Amino acid sequence: MLSVVLVAVAACDSGTKEPAQKTQASKKSSDIRFVDASKGLPDKGLWRRCVAFFDLNKDGHLDIVAPPARKASEEKYKRPIAWYGNGRGEWLETALKVPSDISYHYGTVAVADFDGDKIPDLALAMHGLGIRVLKGVGDGKYVDFSGGLPPGDQITSRGLVVTDMDNDGRPDIVAISENPAYQLPGKPDRSPVWGCSLVDGKWKCAALGNKKGILNGLFGYQLAAGDVNGDGNTDLALSSYSSENSEIVWLGDGKGGLRPFNGGLPQNKVYFSVALADINKDGRDDLLVSMSGFGEKASYGLKAFLSRQTVFEDVSEGLPDHDFFTAITAADLNDDGIPEFIGGTVQGGIKIFSFKGDRWEPLEVSGLPEAGLERIYGVYCLDMNRDGLKDIAMNYAQEKKGGGIRVFFRAPAAK
Repeated sequence: MLSVVLVAVAACDSGTKEPAQKTQASKKSSDIRFVDASKGLPDKGLWRRCVAFFDLNKDGHLDIVAPPARKASEEKYKRPIAWYGNGRGEWLETALKVPSDISYHYGTVAVADFDGDKIPDLALAMHGLGIRVLKGVGDGKYVDFSGGLPPGDQITSRGLVVTDMDNDGRPDIVAISENPAYQLPGKPDRSPVWGCSLVDGKWKCAALGNKKGILNGLFGYQLAAGDVNGDGNTDLALSSYSSENSEIVWLGDGKGGLRPFNGGLPQNKVYFSVALADINKDGRDDLLVSMSGFGEKASYGLKAFLSRQTVFEDVSEGLPDHDFFTAITAADLNDDGIPEFIGGTVQGGIKIFSFKGDRWEPLEVSGLPEAGLERIYGVYCLDMNRDGLKDIAMNYAQEKKGGGIRVFFRAPAAK
């Protein structure tokens, strides 16, 4: 189980009313083109935090799984829901058969086979609630499988990541607290980070220690898993909405234990979104962040830091420092072996940057929104239609204008 030692995710008509938006013009001289592939996906509802991509029905195509929408008026959106994909940009909305006698809320969902029965399960981090797991039993049906998971009086969370923290070949859950109130005086065992492993069919969970108070005050809504020091063990990056605590990177020991690794990172900043990716091909994952400081002259935007032997090195030249990004990810889009920096802007568009030598340059693409999809809470880059090209998706939720889920397939290069 996890240790508590802390020494530390075809052009087609959508068939729905489109939100007002600008799209990156196809007249740009770019071989990287995207086309909307969102037919059947919702164009309303507050889809906050993170959705998941997984082939639920084993037809060879990725499906989309979402936690409940915030303030959902329709009953079907008050529980986890899925859209089955067919690889052609068409999605079939499907109600999952989840237990009706437990509470649900918006947050993050992850899909994994936790118990090894080859049926996907759902892990949920939901606002105001404890962490839950729903075990898949076949035919789209799920049963509550949350025994042993920390209840809401120990941690409430909107963000989790599924990864193998203890090198046993099975997926574990790591969640981050949405509320700093859990770091209470006189309760040193309270921590904003919890890890859970399935041991002998039962969940064993532990607060990832806070004995010296190193994580006091930290809270956030998202985590990323990777390998920062290249030792083969899973490391973590945490978002932090507290400027008083910037201890956001933790190295794993392969046994569930973690230790901080934050030398060279700016302190007293807010880290809204984090990603880990190897941008200089040295076998070590580097840190990409959307962050901000305070004051009239403070920068707010994207930052990149190379993971060196003992510290991080700032390599943010060329990245915007006065443009707010609500969510980020990283993936290789131009097929040069180096991940691009992909961010959702506060205007509701997507901007992409490539690392060239020692600086970042905007990557010219066409077909992605420049504005209108406010506010983007999750941005994802993966091959959704299995054609060997990375696609882009996002979920967004602007309180007054509404939200939705959108997918953009990358079009093959013109011959």
